[in-house]
Amino acid sequence: MARRHAPRLTLVKKKSKSSKNTTSDAEMPTQEEWKNMHQYGRFNVLDEEGTGYVFKVGDNAIILPPESEATRRKELPEYRYWVGKIKDIRGRNVDSDQPDVWADVQWFYSGEDANKLTNEFDQTSCSNYERIISNTHDYVSSSSFEDVVKVKKYHEDSLDQTDIEDTEFFYRYQLEHRTKEISRFTHEDDPAEAKETLRTPGANTCICKTPYSPSASSVLMHFCPRPSCRRWYHAKCLKGIKSMLNLKNTDSEAGRRYLATSPFTDAHIRLPGGDDVAASPPTKKRRTNHVVTITPIDSSQDPECKARYDALPDDLLQAAQQPIVKGRALGGGHIVGNIRLVALARKAVYEIIDGDELEDDWEQSINPNAALVHQSVQLLLCPKCRSVI
Repeated sequence: MARRHAPRLTLVKKKSKSSKNTTSDAEMPTQEEWKNMHQYGRFNVLDEEGTGYVFKVGDNAIILPPESEATRRKELPEYRYWVGKIKDIRGRNVDSDQPDVWADVQWFYSGEDANKLTNEFDQTSCSNYERIISNTHDYVSSSSFEDVVKVKKYHEDSLDQTDIEDTEFFYRYQLEHRTKEISRFTHEDDPAEAKETLRTPGANTCICKTPYSPSASSVLMHFCPRPSCRRWYHAKCLKGIKSMLNLKNTDSEAGRRYLATSPFTDAHIRLPGGDDVAASPPTKKRRTNHVVTITPIDSSQDPECKARYDALPDDLLQAAQQPIVKGRALGGGHIVGNIRLVALARKAVYEIIDGDELEDDWEQSINPNAALVHQSVQLLLCPKCRSVI
């Protein structure tokens, strides 16, 4: 039996794609009218050049803002458009030459929009392409739709967070319009403490509780990946409380210290070969069970283990021995940093030491070159577990 496709409409824009009006001559339907309008799964829009744009239920789309904004700018940059998720599509006068098609849109707020709703929200922490998903809906005329875009969800503490480019829309917060509450999403990788505490922006970030600002040129953040921590810290904050070692990531012993901080267990990590390496020097204020130490495996006790470690591909080991960092201070490109790639590399190294075989195509999933930090950074200590981060 042939698959049934949702009904669709093809519409023609009255003006070119870059200069179309933001409003429709038709009146917005009331909720009662909406219930009786014909439902569609998609609509197609053709511009003057005949280029088609398909908009479907479930798509995220950029939508032309009010006319005052459009006329003020001859060419709007993409991030200036409104962004919404199409939840439903309905039409009236569908048998006429000019069908009147509308979409039920769930809005993504910009940082500026959110700040207008509640001045408690710091819009400077949002980049141009960042949005906040809300529970507000409007009926939007099909004539205002510009194009379909991806809007990626950003879980800051997730070890498998996909890359987000500087010019990609993304969101990490949700907005409850009635209460004006803005909160972060929880994730299965979050430690129990983070799931139980306030979910306001910055509540589970650093000692300063200031949210990550992806577009701030001076921002550099380090991540403690241990399951009981899973928290980002501003480098300047940790340096301010002297939570650091007198070492740089370029020093010969730095890599083993980073590798000792496991994203998968809070237990001590034992690496073969080399001298004993303490993640941080013990202090009188810290309890003994908070000292994280790399206890090397003597090659005479387990020569096979050391042989496997010594046979690791250099680029894989180098990727695993990187600090997990993010921020504009490292240069442009990505929003999320190298968290996923370094976590994958460390996982592969631990498994090989335990006797597993390295897959032939490992470079396709890990991409070791993309994990590298190409500038000198201080070895910092997690204020909670005292691991090197």
